[in-house]
Amino acid sequence: MTANELWNKFCEIKNIDKHTGFSAWAFGGAPDKLVELVMLGVKTATASGYDLYRFCEEPVPAVGDYSVILNSKDEAMCVIQTTKVYVSDFDQVSEEHAYKEGEGDRSLNYWKKVHEAFFMEECINSPIEFSDKFKVLCEEFVCLFRVDDYPVTENERLRQQIDFILEIDKEKNIFRQTHLSGHGRNENDAEHAWHMAIMAFLLQEYANEKVDIAKVMLMCLIHDVVEIDAGDTYAYDTEGLKTQKAREDAAKERIYSLLPKDQKEQLQSIFDEFEANETPEAKFAHAMDNFQPLLLNDSNGGADWREHKVTAKQVYGRQQKTAEGSQTLYEVTDAIVEKLKLAEVDFVCLNFANGDMVGHTGVIPAAITAVE
Repeated sequence: MTANELWNKFCEIKNIDKHTGFSAWAFGGAPDKLVELVMLGVKTATASGYDLYRFCEEPVPAVGDYSVILNSKDEAMCVIQTTKVYVSDFDQVSEEHAYKEGEGDRSLNYWKKVHEAFFMEECINSPIEFSDKFKVLCEEFVCLFRVDDYPVTENERLRQQIDFILEIDKEKNIFRQTHLSGHGRNENDAEHAWHMAIMAFLLQEYANEKVDIAKVMLMCLIHDVVEIDAGDTYAYDTEGLKTQKAREDAAKERIYSLLPKDQKEQLQSIFDEFEANETPEAKFAHAMDNFQPLLLNDSNGGADWREHKVTAKQVYGRQQKTAEGSQTLYEVTDAIVEKLKLAEVDFVCLNFANGDMVGHTGVIPAAITAVE
């Protein structure tokens, strides 16, 4: 099968515009073995010479890019999508990346041995010299479609829905910073979403405006599905926040494309409405997103808050979204924070009464955890 044939089949089944751009290429070294590892789900990363792209006048891979991977006979074997790209010195490549490349014994020593030889050969016909500081483009990806991925039931719509149902089960494997009540383990994304949805139903009377509670609950249930690919971004991770939208946009397209087109568009629209945070439903859902982990942190005596050492200023900045969705729940939040006096510091307490933000000085914990 040619690259175009596999791409067209992928687009047809996944409800993607066939005119979407993609590239077709084979892995260097052992293309057949490496593409097999991709199709088995073992290989989820690759590496290339960063400066060689400029020398060869080729575009640098970016998050969201689609690629059709070929074997040694130029036969199309699978479709992948890039989920993460970063540059590292050769001697700084991590054990985690080496493991994700899935080659040999998956150790960093094996990765360095194989890739040193590979990069030295790649540099032969260029002015670029290999060294420990050779710039490596580290790329992570997900395999979206394999050459043998064809409909397995007569009811294609049902098959797509079941594919999505099984895919979102992976949300149970994404763990957050917040711990379960009673000083339990870290909660996962699925537990967080379920808890939010129940809270939204129970607390709807405290929303600032009347809301469509069914839509709010659905927002709560799907808002973190993208983290299956994008991972949980810590609320105060300034570096992670820079790439969060790009990672989550790529994840949104891949995961929701498993559904029939009408349901894909419906759920993506609800997800986008939540992200925009402009409607009463989105604002109340964001209030739940903040209030739920705050309650868990409070139930654990602020243990997470002390561990992460997030400042009061950061917490109150984030809690603006709680006030926009529910002034009543914001007041409860303020009382919880005031109660847990972990250390005395000056802070600005935000009061959203009557829609205005005013400040006053007081005492709150010096170390508050992320409320995401």
